[in-house]
Amino acid sequence: MKIAIISDIHANLPALEAVLAHADSIGVKGYWCLGDLVQFNAFPDEVVTAIRKLNAPCIHGNIDLRVLEMKQQLKTAIFEDLAEEMQPFAWSYNQLSRKNRKFLRKLPEAMRIKFKGHKFLLVHGSPAANDEPLYVDTAEERLIELASSGDAEFILCGHTHKPFTREAGGVLFINPGSVGRPIDHDPRASYVVMDIKKNAVDVEFFRVEFNLSIAVDAIRQAGLPDIYARMVETAITLDEAKALLYQESVG
Repeated sequence: MKIAIISDIHANLPALEAVLAHADSIGVKGYWCLGDLVQFNAFPDEVVTAIRKLNAPCIHGNIDLRVLEMKQQLKTAIFEDLAEEMQPFAWSYNQLSRKNRKFLRKLPEAMRIKFKGHKFLLVHGSPAANDEPLYVDTAEERLIELASSGDAEFILCGHTHKPFTREAGGVLFINPGSVGRPIDHDPRASYVVMDIKKNAVDVEFFRVEFNLSIAVDAIRQAGLPDIYARMVETAITLDEAKALLYQESVG
């Protein structure tokens, strides 16, 4: 059975819709989501609604929690009085319906799934923390330590926006990359399909084109920081986007 692993959608509805269409075309029968549904793009409510409709196993990410924390800040300060860097998070929170806020709050930090005799652990960052980044070059000792504590054959993780697989301590770590905000200079949406059989699990990575101009134009039309648009259209990190804007300002 083919299961699509999606993560770090970050409110990018055009990218999510493209991934779902592609997955359907290759016979995917289910979806597992590793969190960070919102922020950075202009469609937080629409993305959460789409994930809810999938009725798929899903966990929260660290950015999902950061957006939900805006509830308390908006109780004590009006939007305009918030720090400039926090206003986009408040904007995302305000876009969410009550039903979708409730959905995000109820998502677990991790999830264990046993399927066709295989054991999977779904986390956003690592089994130790939802904001711990794991990369293809993470120290072997750290991965072995995490593998020994995970009690799973497969650890599915997101957060870094960089796709990879890596075996350590008898466990296969799989990061599907980011659906909505890749940072590897390839703006196409990234996800993984696992073909799960009783005796084997085959893993295949995909990059999917989507209407990038719709996503980027929507960011600007919503009044979100232009740096968000730059990150999405060029698939670069926040630091790289800051450097780019600085070069343009002094050039």
